[in-house]
Amino acid sequence: MRWTRRWQRILDGHAGGNWATPQAKRLLREALVRLTHGKCAFCESRLGVASWEEMEHYHPKSLYPELTFEWTNLFPVCGVCNARKGQQDHRGALLKPDEEDPERYFWVHPDSGRLDPALGLSAEERARTERTLQICDLQRDALAASRAELGQRLSLWIARVSRGDLCDRHEQELRIFLDPQAEYKLVIRHVFDRKGWGDLAERDRRRFLE
Repeated sequence: MRWTRRWQRILDGHAGGNWATPQAKRLLREALVRLTHGKCAFCESRLGVASWEEMEHYHPKSLYPELTFEWTNLFPVCGVCNARKGQQDHRGALLKPDEEDPERYFWVHPDSGRLDPALGLSAEERARTERTLQICDLQRDALAASRAELGQRLSLWIARVSRGDLCDRHEQELRIFLDPQAEYKLVIRHVFDRKGWGDLAERDRRRFLE
């Protein structure tokens, strides 16, 4: 591919420039951001709000230049996750969000918003989950606090609706929770499942995939 050959020449010192032209970056970014509904593929924070938006290479482009423009090697991420990961050669230890559902691997602490490996994982899966938490620093304080706040807000909504206190405002809040662009779907579905509202968790999964 022409873009890949161009990047290889830059790595070899035969040319100068960035890894991709502005036009190539724009085309890639627009398509990638649509796949995650405008959120970081790793921490689920809204891109361009909590941090700047970048394109991440699952396998580092400096070490695997042949994968630089491979579609399955590219993800939209926030600048914090990208900086934490850097050029680490994890050799597949990092969970791959387009192939591995994070819900299966993580358990969310309802009060702190911190993540733990889910129960029932194999030793290898648990090791990769812990490595992912470390590589992208997914336990950072601000991120955990945001997850905890969302979980508490959703739990309060469920408590009110369970008492029969359903009104137009609560219907509007539900639409916000179920919006594919809402942050921290891992938290939303975890709370729905934990509170016995699995039908809404499944509804949210379907909407995100659509």
